[in-house]
Amino acid sequence: MHEREAVRRSTSTAGSLAERLARLERQLRRAKVLGVVLLLLAVAGVTVGQVSNPYGSRVSALPAREELLTGLTGGQDERGGASRHRSVTAEQFVLLDGDGKARAALEVVGGTPRLVLTDAEERARILLFVAQGMPALVFRDRDGKDRLNLVLRGDDPRLEVLGKEGLPRFALGLVEGAPRLNLYDQAGKARVVLGVSEGAPKLGLLDAEQRVLFHAP
Repeated sequence: MHEREAVRRSTSTAGSLAERLARLERQLRRAKVLGVVLLLLAVAGVTVGQVSNPYGSRVSALPAREELLTGLTGGQDERGGASRHRSVTAEQFVLLDGDGKARAALEVVGGTPRLVLTDAEERARILLFVAQGMPALVFRDRDGKDRLNLVLRGDDPRLEVLGKEGLPRFALGLVEGAPRLNLYDQAGKARVVLGVSEGAPKLGLLDAEQRVLFHAP
């Protein structure tokens, strides 16, 4: 009788122990799964919150649709102030005056970004752009012809003044790091060249056929 009772208690104890072990194993599995989920959520949060834009700066995650609509309709943020958006994406922005005329445009044309300022007749008068890696600033007259150009070619800046025909009349800048001044005739041909080369001043006078008439030294 005592032996049977001892066996029964031993069996009951073993069963309880097995149940506790199984329950503990299930809890550990749930805890492990929960830990993995939390880790994935944390990694996802870092990834979404730290997206790099093509320009290398950091941008935050896009706002939720409700937040975006609230901002567009003039809603308020958590601090009670007007909602603001840090970026707006488009291929062209046009500014209009009180009469509905286009007075400025920021756009990309043929892969070239440019800023265009116009007069009251909507004629382009000032252009700022970057073409083939060269930044340039151009001033135009009322006929749409370039009259003043400022260009940076590599490390050499150049200022160029053009006549009514759109041909160069005066140029000042650097050529391979050396300063140079050019004066042109009405046909846009250089007639006077003044510069410094290898530490020495140089002067050249040319005829209409670009033949050297005089040079010093």
